[in-house]
Amino acid sequence: MERHLASPNLRKHSLAVEAVMRRLAAFLGEDAERWGLAGLLHDIDLGLTQDISEHSLIAGRILEEIGLDSEIVQAVKAHNEAHGLPRETRMARALYCSDPLTGLITAAALIRPE
Repeated sequence: MERHLASPNLRKHSLAVEAVMRRLAAFLGEDAERWGLAGLLHDIDLGLTQDISEHSLIAGRILEEIGLDSEIVQAVKAHNEAHGLPRETRMARALYCSDPLTGLITAAALIRPE
């Protein structure tokens, strides 16, 4: 993640999504390590693409090249709704929801830091 994301804000976002995914996995009786990894790596291609329509497909290729589990790769690819890829697993559905949720939480904390 650190190799591909130079932006401190994108790194923080990735860490936040990882945290949410880990907690959801624990709550649902799933593997928190695998779910956390999906959250941590879901946006690793944002520094590599200018075209949002390529986002998540490039990430999927990167993750496939390093030999990551196919369920994680598919969840990462499917989190960008622009591709219309099905979100057939709990992990994929959780990642799709966790990504914008962390943005909402961050925005709320910035507006109401108390």
